Amino acid sequence: MFGRRRLAAARLLGVKFKAIARDLNDEDAIVLQGEENSNRFDLSFIERCLFARAQEVAGFSRGVISKSLNTGKSHVSEMIRLASALPHDVLQEIGAAPEVGRRRWVDFEAKWSSHGAPLKVVRSVLAKEGVRSADTNARFASVFEALSGKAEGTLLSVDAPQLVSHGLVLRQVSHGKSGSKLAFNKSVPSGFVDFVAEQIEHLHDQFMQRNAR
Repeated sequence: MFGRRRLAAARLLGVKFKAIARDLNDEDAIVLQGEENSNRFDLSFIERCLFARAQEVAGFSRGVISKSLNTGKSHVSEMIRLASALPHDVLQEIGAAPEVGRRRWVDFEAKWSSHGAPLKVVRSVLAKEGVRSADTNARFASVFEALSGKAEGTLLSVDAPQLVSHGLVLRQVSHGKSGSKLAFNKSVPSGFVDFVAEQIEHLHDQFMQRNAR
């Protein structure tokens, strides 16, 4: 049934409303579910993979899954392969990683499959406090670097101090071989991020002046 959350909210509020009831077979229902999910959320690539895998396990054909995700069968096959090759609990711990697209996940799965002990390495990374408290995109990056054999590669960044203001963690500082990065947490308003970006040149000038003394 679609709209069950809205129905529960309406009952809680005591609100009356009109509804449309339709008889659907299982295939029609799963297609509409996929469409509704896509319209309500901007699903990340790995979330789409997990959805496709769950529908196949439920017995739906690739054609039906393709319709529900509005994509081709070859893409659905790749999504299901990725979701099947990687442990579900690991994917859940990494999270949606909305900034990580198809190509990076394909590379991730390739590194996982070619690694001698991927599960041991990944669990070690995800067990670190710095990784657990980082955002989902940073967790993906940490695990990806570890699977790349850069021994604690981005893990150098994971244990670095957080930048905190009035008890709120604003961002993570990461120091790796490829350079240093600042990753803002989701709770930080985009306006503040833009403000910091505008101040970078001024801050750099201050730093250069201080070091020139």
